[in-house]
Amino acid sequence: MLRADTRLWIRRALIAACAVALLPAGRQVNVALAAVRRERAAAAAYEQGLMLHLAGRLAEAADAFRGAIALAPSAPLPRRSLAELKARSGHIDAALALYRPLLQLYPHAFDAVLYREVGMIELRGDRLEDARRDLEQALALDPADWQAAYYLGHAYARLGDSRAARTAWRRVATLNPQFRAVHGQLSRLGNPTP
Repeated sequence: MLRADTRLWIRRALIAACAVALLPAGRQVNVALAAVRRERAAAAAYEQGLMLHLAGRLAEAADAFRGAIALAPSAPLPRRSLAELKARSGHIDAALALYRPLLQLYPHAFDAVLYREVGMIELRGDRLEDARRDLEQALALDPADWQAAYYLGHAYARLGDSRAARTAWRRVATLNPQFRAVHGQLSRLGNPTP
């Protein structure tokens, strides 16, 4: 049997060993808590940006979205919102630069939407070949994306390829027959939908 002072020393040594073993876990908890705080702050900044945007205070909204991006660089919503503000104000390069990192971060299912949005911005900025390429990529990733097909039809039409535009718009009419705008586009080409 161990003496009382030896048992006390062993208990203290075990407690100290446990405390030392918990130090890395404590650091990990602190890192996780800091990440949660950053995500919450980013969400609050994004929400503030949305409210400012709705109020027509676009410069302040852009600043709030930038703040959210600084706190959570891989969060897609602040980047998309800021990109939309940039595109609407004619800053196409800045809008596209906000999307490029997202195209590299997210799995293919989400990429289809991103490629569509990039293609729409490029279409707005008269970057027709780039728009065609990115909208085709969106459809390759999600063949049921009728919106990508619709805008791809516009890219083809503006590039002077009415045959490809007709094909894209027929695809839209098949995927979403209730979408009236596509029927108008097909009629303008002299080929209404059946």
